[in-house]
Amino acid sequence: MAEFYRARQSFAAPVGGYIQVIPEGHLLSDEDPLFKAHPQQFVPLAEHLDRTKPVEDTTAAPGEKRHITLPQPTRVAKPRKDTENATPPAP
Repeated sequence: MAEFYRARQSFAAPVGGYIQVIPEGHLLSDEDPLFKAHPQQFVPLAEHLDRTKPVEDTTAAPGEKRHITLPQPTRVAKPRKDTENATPPAP
């Protein structure tokens, strides 16, 4: 089975008579001719994926409390006291 590799950073390389740009994060198998020509530009995909970090649950477990932050109400400007009863200007 082929092993996959991830590009460390973006780079350009000649492929089939033209220049091909490989973006950072691009995945290739170890059987790809581009990988064989430039193996120093890639890291094993297994190194990139960290499967030891816990995944956050999307729902709370029974009895578990979740904290949420409610949006703050928007502040409405109050009219100034000296213009409270003023009549608007005529058009």
